[in-house]
Amino acid sequence: MYEFNEFQMQQYVGEVLHQVEAAALAIVDLKGAVLDESDPSLSIPRAFAAVQGLLGAAAILSNLLWPNPASKTVDCEPLSADREQARQRTLARGKALRKTLGVTGASPLQNRKVRNGFEHIDERLDQYLFEHARGASRYFVDRSIMAPDKVRFGGQPAVFLRLIDPGPPTVSVMGDTLELLPLNNAIDDLGYRAQHWLQDHGPMASHL
Repeated sequence: MYEFNEFQMQQYVGEVLHQVEAAALAIVDLKGAVLDESDPSLSIPRAFAAVQGLLGAAAILSNLLWPNPASKTVDCEPLSADREQARQRTLARGKALRKTLGVTGASPLQNRKVRNGFEHIDERLDQYLFEHARGASRYFVDRSIMAPDKVRFGGQPAVFLRLIDPGPPTVSVMGDTLELLPLNNAIDDLGYRAQHWLQDHGPMASHL
């Protein structure tokens, strides 16, 4: 139903490459922060800022390739004909972009739970403070870089709001966990595909 010409696809693939570059910079900064033990008051904020940057870039890549536009309005009403047409076009764009880049099967980029946890940290705080903590310890650990079994309160495992576990590297929000190495590999692979496609298609190749 929807066809995308080469110029349009160049823009989408170019945006994929922009976000791959942003993710790569965030990963470099994250590695530097985790390895820097000289001043935790600086390295921990730096590490979590890098994680947010990485997850943000990964989220945009996920939206480009696997878009999930709302099928109803914010009031749960059916979409107008124009908005439904735009929704179908967005879905078709994701499918066309996946085909262009040869992306098949499942990918760590499709896991949006941890990204959503960072983006909606207010709701995670609501969940803990008004649900999880009832009748339990009021203590939790936030923005730490450690193995999760290192901290216990009253003999019980600690509740971690946001955590970076350095080995094997994972990031988690309230128990939702994302492995960073598979995510990094998926982003690298996507960057390779995008770069090579642009080298063979049109003027954007001159900017690589």
